[in-house]
Amino acid sequence: MIIRVVAVLYYSRLMKMENNELRIEFTKGIGVLVKQGYNTELVSRFAFEFYLNNKTSDKLLDEVVYDIMMMDAGPEFEYSENEIIDLLRDRLNVEII
Repeated sequence: MIIRVVAVLYYSRLMKMENNELRIEFTKGIGVLVKQGYNTELVSRFAFEFYLNNKTSDKLLDEVVYDIMMMDAGPEFEYSENEIIDLLRDRLNVEII
C-alpha cells in the first residue's frame, strides 16, 4: 500500500512537468529497470503506469510509451534491452544514463 501511495505521489508530480522533462523522467525510469536486470514484464508495467498517470501532448512520447507498454501482448511485441535503448535514443532523443 505504501509503495502505491509513493507511486501516485511521484506520478502526480510528473504530470506537471513539461513534455521534455517527461521524456527524461520516463527514460530515467526505464534506465533504472534496465540497470536492475532487464525484464520485459517490468518495463512494460512501468510504461503502463506511466501512461495511466501522465497526460501529455507529446505524440512521440505517447507512441514510444504505447509501444513499450504493449510488450506484454506477446513475445512478438517484445523489445530486447538494446532495442529499448535504441528506441528511446532514436525516437525521443534521450539517452539512458
